[in-house]
Amino acid sequence: MDRCLKKEQRVYRESELSRLFRSGKRITVFPVGGVLYLRNDGAGPRLAVSVAKKRFRHAVDRVRIKRMLREAFRLRKPDLDADIALVFLDTVLPDYVTVEHSVEEILQQMLHKYGSTCPKPRT
Repeated sequence: MDRCLKKEQRVYRESELSRLFRSGKRITVFPVGGVLYLRNDGAGPRLAVSVAKKRFRHAVDRVRIKRMLREAFRLRKPDLDADIALVFLDTVLPDYVTVEHSVEEILQQMLHKYGSTCPKPRT
């Protein structure tokens, strides 16, 4: 089993990130917020992760939270052609179970609201 997110599974270009946050649909399950932008290229889900430096000064803490978010997403990748951003909102370092529950709930809501019945946006 592959345990990493490859470059083609990440949203990393500035233009893609701005489109995602400008035009995406938002879902929040505290302490994680999710932003979804549907695509129609058949490439599967792509992920962007964000943790504010203002809330966590130490890079060790930010990296730890990002790893938790990526792992929770990897274990429950939705079957959507979408760009998904996960943003950590709290100011307290979480445990993995809390992050996993929030990510799972966000992905379930995204699939329920914007699954196969949702029309793809025009590009």
